[in-house]
Amino acid sequence: MSRSLGIPVKLLHEASGHVVTVELKSGELYRGSMIECEDNWNCQLESITYTAKDGKTSQLEHVFIRGSKVRFMVIPDMLKNAPMFKRLDARIKVPSYFQVIKYSVFVFLCAFVFYAF
Repeated sequence: MSRSLGIPVKLLHEASGHVVTVELKSGELYRGSMIECEDNWNCQLESITYTAKDGKTSQLEHVFIRGSKVRFMVIPDMLKNAPMFKRLDARIKVPSYFQVIKYSVFVFLCAFVFYAF
């Protein structure tokens, strides 16, 4: 079965090589450079600052995080300019002026027919 990836997963792949923050459902925080991320949100980080629930921090060299344990990820703000968004903008069709007018006339006629009879 072929299916396309959603925007969040594509954005996650774009974050490879950048510093990200991952919060787990348990409340633990990992901040480090993302080496790789999979479609199911499994990810590998290196040079990590780990923050436990009690606020204690420690340094880790390498960690693998299971995607089902992730609450959310914070990715770099610069990825809002990623090329994938340029491609998405090109595919989104904005209705033309005439399409809007045609739809408005159709709605008006339907309302007129409904109230007239």
